[in-house]
Amino acid sequence: MKLLTLNIDNKEVKVKAQKINGITWVYYNRKILSLANKKASHGSTASGLQDPSKILAPMPGAILKISTNDDHQYLAGHTLIVMEAMKMEYSLKVIANATLTKLNCAVGDQVTQGQVLAQLEPEASHED
Repeated sequence: MKLLTLNIDNKEVKVKAQKINGITWVYYNRKILSLANKKASHGSTASGLQDPSKILAPMPGAILKISTNDDHQYLAGHTLIVMEAMKMEYSLKVIANATLTKLNCAVGDQVTQGQVLAQLEPEASHED
């Protein structure tokens, strides 16, 4: 990992950067960004929208913690998986109320970018 000084909005800022599998990852302002596709985000599609039916690894890393319960039902915002990448922890959250249908990782696993870590069945929305 390298420490770089960048000029952002006429301000010098220090960032950490690392190249993994041809993609440069940058840690800045408590966020992990990819220079290849703007921002690392779980379940993102080519259009940048998130898919509530799965959680993807935003970058290569290691699974540190998995937070499940007996009924496997979670509210939007629940941190389901914590992974480590570039020596930082990254929380992967459920983005819609959902039921966990399949967990594809375990604590200690090394995962690759884009790997499906969990599959979810989003709660049906009720419209009046």
